[in-house]
Amino acid sequence: RDTEPATAIFMQYVESEEYDSVSETNETVYYPVFAYEVDGKTVESQYSQYVYDTTTYKVGDSVEIKYDPNNPEEYLLASDVSKAGKGTLWEIPVGIILILIGVGKIVVPIVMAKKAEKQDNDSDSNNASFDA
Repeated sequence: RDTEPATAIFMQYVESEEYDSVSETNETVYYPVFAYEVDGKTVESQYSQYVYDTTTYKVGDSVEIKYDPNNPEEYLLASDVSKAGKGTLWEIPVGIILILIGVGKIVVPIVMAKKAEKQDNDSDSNNASFDA
């Protein structure tokens, strides 16, 4: 998705109540509102992610953002964009290893049981030939 960089200025917080499914209570949260220039016009937009206290940003603080040129009110903080996708380089191999371990825990006992069954059958047929 194409984005454009801009410097945004923190303007205010919008207080909201959000339901926390873990604690099963409503919590007061704060959505930061930033203003920035797009094509010579000032856009003021509430950020999609909330914070829990009003000390995260102070009025006038500047932050780097990446906004959607097709919908300039939609943006991400540049710091959030840089975090996106981090860790995936190690998560994929670890996931594959865990899947292989899980499959091994299922397949190995089945193979061992079949080997033991075959050995039992072989020893039964050997015992039958000695009895003759």
